[in-house]
Amino acid sequence: MNKSAKAADLTLALALHPLNSSYRGYDYKALAAHADEIIMMAYEYSYEDGPEPLNRIDEAIRLAVADVPKSKLVLGISMGSETAATVNGKIGLAKRYGLKGVAFWRLGLMGDQTMAAIQKSVALR
Repeated sequence: MNKSAKAADLTLALALHPLNSSYRGYDYKALAAHADEIIMMAYEYSYEDGPEPLNRIDEAIRLAVADVPKSKLVLGISMGSETAATVNGKIGLAKRYGLKGVAFWRLGLMGDQTMAAIQKSVALR
């Protein structure tokens, strides 16, 4: 991050497609050197309705942690494709790899059951 941003107490967070997605070309290592946080948008692998494939997200995390400190990596989860039964699998991967945390996209699509499932797995801030 540049010195004037740091002096102003600003942080830089980047939202990037996973390295194993259709959108290739991000240099995670170079971007992590300048960012305080990288949110890996681990969704839209199949372009079909339904949960994202856990094996693809696991692969994406493994690729990312090769170049990004775990303390800077946040797993982005789309609530448009997850259910109460599947969201905790993604949260579990973030915990297993010791990532900084998870970020949820499209919260308005989440029902009460899904929110209850999330609250059992994470501390909300």
